Amino acid sequence: MIKSVADAIARADYLAAAQLLQTLPAHDPWVMLYTAQVRERSEEFEQAENLYRQLLKTDYGPKIATEARRGLQRLSKQHKPAPTLVAVASAPPPQPGTGPAPTLSAPDSNATSVLILEPLPNAAKPEAARKFAQVMNIETYAARLFLPSRGWRFYRAGRWSEIAHYGQQLSAQGIPVCWLPLEALQQVQVLEVSHFQSVTPEGATVWVEQGQAQPFSCKFAWAEVTQRVSGLLPIFEQVVARDKQGKFQRKEEIQDHAQICDLQLPGRNTILRLYRGIYQFNQGISLSTPKSPQTLPEETSWANWKHLEAFLDYYLPTVPHWRDFTLFAETIVDQTDLLSPIPAHIDLFRREESSWDSAFHLYSGLIFWKNLN
Repeated sequence: MIKSVADAIARADYLAAAQLLQTLPAHDPWVMLYTAQVRERSEEFEQAENLYRQLLKTDYGPKIATEARRGLQRLSKQHKPAPTLVAVASAPPPQPGTGPAPTLSAPDSNATSVLILEPLPNAAKPEAARKFAQVMNIETYAARLFLPSRGWRFYRAGRWSEIAHYGQQLSAQGIPVCWLPLEALQQVQVLEVSHFQSVTPEGATVWVEQGQAQPFSCKFAWAEVTQRVSGLLPIFEQVVARDKQGKFQRKEEIQDHAQICDLQLPGRNTILRLYRGIYQFNQGISLSTPKSPQTLPEETSWANWKHLEAFLDYYLPTVPHWRDFTLFAETIVDQTDLLSPIPAHIDLFRREESSWDSAFHLYSGLIFWKNLN
């Protein structure tokens, strides 16, 4: 019977497919998949998307997962207006605000906040560890283990009144730290960039459609970008492997990475977010520069991203570039209760949500607010 459904869909007889599906168990994964495809063809996009995502939350095997992901990719193009200048001209959406850099609103004393330790030279660690131990009331040996030499380290989460108190004391002792209430992340607008539409030595225009009711273009000057933040987000997949006893078992492993880059525009209280997964390399302008060939020889996603990085290097040569996200993430990704409430503003095709996405948004947000001080 399920083959008859597949045949009906293949010949675009969706009415016959729908009638056949009604006679089959609704919770069978193949029935769910074909139901999603029928709803997709019937332009019932929301119902189709819910079914595709439901299938990815459970391990039904690689064929189901692959077809579900393809369905979501089709939906991302089907139920959004085509990115045309006509759409912008007919219904221009609000642009990111301009003006002075934002200021952090006074948080509630009970607001969940984080305390982050910044790296310091090994030569400075003995004295810093002694002071750190005094402030935090811990052993000096343990304090030295906490102090990082490379990258940021998550140290503690708690109420704003507590975290700010410790942060001020540590800072007064010359220990490099930063602290932030998580609610501050919601005060910054994040625009997920689909592609660059135009570029000049003075600035660029990007196309934004992900997460927007109406896609629009956003023009900015290169001089507005004060920080650039890059990272790699691991993509996890279920694989089958043998354990020590030779038995097959399923486990989760990193199969790929998605590159991500934030351009921070504090004067607009905005982050422009580019990442592999939504960036449309086949749309917009060529990413060549006067220092690169006009024709880019490779078409792989990694090669395309390298061209994008070189493009940004050329137009933002002096902007600070933060690249130690992985070092920071490894100290905090296990804090799922802390990270899960943070909206990541990252839409990767995953079987389930990953704390790595929220960790990157926190990392970028910490950099955004730290550099306004």
